[in-house]
Amino acid sequence: MRRGVWWVAVAMAAVWLSGCSRGPAARRGVADPEWKTAVRRSMERQAQAARNAGMISTGDLEGDALRRLVLARPDAKDARAKLAAHYEATGQPELAVEHYRLLLGRAPEELTARLELIRLLHGMKLPEEALAAAVEGLRLAPARTLHSWKGILLDELDRPGEGEAAHRQALALSSGVPVAVQAALYNNLGQNLLLQKRYGEAVAAFEKSLAWDRRLETARNNLGVALVWNGEPARALAHWRSLGGPANAHSNLAAVYMEQEKYQEARRELNIALGYDPSNAVAMRNLAAVSERDGRPAVLEPERVRGRAAWARIAQAIRTVFVAQEEREKSDRAGQARR
Repeated sequence: MRRGVWWVAVAMAAVWLSGCSRGPAARRGVADPEWKTAVRRSMERQAQAARNAGMISTGDLEGDALRRLVLARPDAKDARAKLAAHYEATGQPELAVEHYRLLLGRAPEELTARLELIRLLHGMKLPEEALAAAVEGLRLAPARTLHSWKGILLDELDRPGEGEAAHRQALALSSGVPVAVQAALYNNLGQNLLLQKRYGEAVAAFEKSLAWDRRLETARNNLGVALVWNGEPARALAHWRSLGGPANAHSNLAAVYMEQEKYQEARRELNIALGYDPSNAVAMRNLAAVSERDGRPAVLEPERVRGRAAWARIAQAIRTVFVAQEEREKSDRAGQARR
């Protein structure tokens, strides 16, 4: 189980990535032409087609209607936002990003569009660009959602020391928000503190998160993780047992031991987990994972497992995990070759 994967993006945010650069150098004193974005070039081609043929038809009726509206009313924020959402829904996130940028170029104070832009850039694995958008938005207004996104993005960029201030600022602006949002904000802070190896403070943050919303699964899992790193595995086990039973609890503890490179302890916990439940899929996957980490066979002590038939099921499941992983790797390599 890898730390750093349990963040909850509290309220969607959006970005400011600015305008056009200049094109080739002008000759004979003629001013440099504007270097147009892909979106603007596309819009001009559509406009020319409309002039030539009196219509635009790409087979995408909804998109065509929205493009006509944006061409006729470039300042119509709602229309451009709908067109951006349409591009995202039809698998064209780059065009969606460009339209949100154009919208924010005309109306930089539009928080919803900024949040959508940040979300898109984050999903496209462009955290630096998403962070720049959040920071630009915060220059205009101290929005809680933008502070939250800033903290999450700084954490992902391995800058948790800076991220902590953003998480705390988001909490400072959270008065009156729904309890689920409060819980998520404390969970984000707890994850940040885990990254900084401030385990006791992380435990306290996750406990506050669960005090707001006991149903927040990420915070429940993270509390157990923080307890193990804080040197309290017995408390972590008791916490996990209350959530999912003894087999899952010992398997979770094994996963944290793997993260700490304590492979012998991880195998012991998996042995106990499979003793409680010989068909526990999570424990079997963790056993396969610890075998990859320490290079030892994916086997346990048979006398600790309930019966030969149970052991045979475990061995078969482990083989299945490895075969499935090999097939995924072959498929990934094939896909990369095609690209």
